[in-house]
Amino acid sequence: LMSNHCKIYDRTYSAISGENIITPTGLSDNCILDGGEDGLNYGSYQSFIFLPDLKDHEKTYALHKDMHIDFENQDLYTENFWFSTISKKDSTYVFDKKYTINDTRLHNESLTAIPNKEKNGWWVLMPHQNSNAFDRYLIRADTVLRLDTQRIGLSYHVQDIGIGQAAFSPKGNYFAKNSEQHGVLLYEFDTGTGHLSNFRSIPYPDSRNVAKGLCFSPNERFIYVTTAENVYQIDLEQDDEIFNLGYDR
Repeated sequence: LMSNHCKIYDRTYSAISGENIITPTGLSDNCILDGGEDGLNYGSYQSFIFLPDLKDHEKTYALHKDMHIDFENQDLYTENFWFSTISKKDSTYVFDKKYTINDTRLHNESLTAIPNKEKNGWWVLMPHQNSNAFDRYLIRADTVLRLDTQRIGLSYHVQDIGIGQAAFSPKGNYFAKNSEQHGVLLYEFDTGTGHLSNFRSIPYPDSRNVAKGLCFSPNERFIYVTTAENVYQIDLEQDDEIFNLGYDR
């Protein structure tokens, strides 16, 4: 499955039955033009993910956020965070239902997930707009449980954060966000409770030059980040030593 916030498509790029505009309001209001997609007003970076049900292979979940522009304050934010379910029946996907799961403005990006310790559900952390608060969600058996809100680390202001990627480490021991102002925002994570701890920021030389991608090595020792021009490796076992992997021009 794939989506551009307008529709959900299967592997043959055929739209599945159900909602015409998956993520209404915000910029995606304009994604349908004369019966087609204009391709100009899709959702923000890292604002739509599919999650398979870890017990029922016939069900898939979609989490997706709209994006709004506050022109007066030069800010971006999410007004609505949706949870949708998709069922597979006789090799055909069908859109089932959709409902909102937030009650406050959220940071418009950074949508990612990690299985919980029991491997029967998914943890999702959603930062608030211009705040260091995170909503903690557990998605399990066609249900979203919003458990609590945790405050930790630095606030997510769009002017400081930019469009950097957020990611959990492969084993779920860390959560990190690439930011322009502060470099890597790194948190330890507990897959049993869904709580963050031991926040620290890791500045690196080129982060202000459009901080973008972020990922962990399989053993969780290294973080790799990209900017508009460079790739950096950060060694978490050697006092966050930074090595520039270079850029092939």
